[in-house]
Amino acid sequence: MKYVLNIFSLIFIFYFINACSFFKTETISPQQIINKSKWSKSDQFPSFPECEDLELNEQKECFESNINFLVMDYINSKNLKAIDSINEKLTLVIKIDKEGVFSISEIIDKGNIIRIIPDLNSTLEEAISILPNALPAVKTNVGIYVSTKMELPIQIKAFP
Repeated sequence: MKYVLNIFSLIFIFYFINACSFFKTETISPQQIINKSKWSKSDQFPSFPECEDLELNEQKECFESNINFLVMDYINSKNLKAIDSINEKLTLVIKIDKEGVFSISEIIDKGNIIRIIPDLNSTLEEAISILPNALPAVKTNVGIYVSTKMELPIQIKAFP
């Protein structure tokens, strides 16, 4: 009986030592994460159905020009009043989520345009909210839809 117990103990110790290898973790450096997250040529930028048949660079240009046209058309349809003359540029940082829904992530307004045109902020929010859903971006090395951000520069000219 003692012999069986010793063998059982040895097997248990051997198993325990080998089981420790199951708890090893691989450390991934921040640089590796950055490298895997970078946009590559094989990744699919968000798009609209009417841009899908174009080459990748043309798809991106088509997508951005459609957004620019729709946003500017909406802004121009509003009768916004300025409290001072202005000829400045602001930049919208737009997020396109995994479902292709647009939202404003940030407004970069170095010329205080929003202060000079009080209703501009809400008009920009409305313009982005009514954009049609995009076909979401696809990160090919992961194989899933991903959220993306893009910058949309907007030139604003206004007179009181």
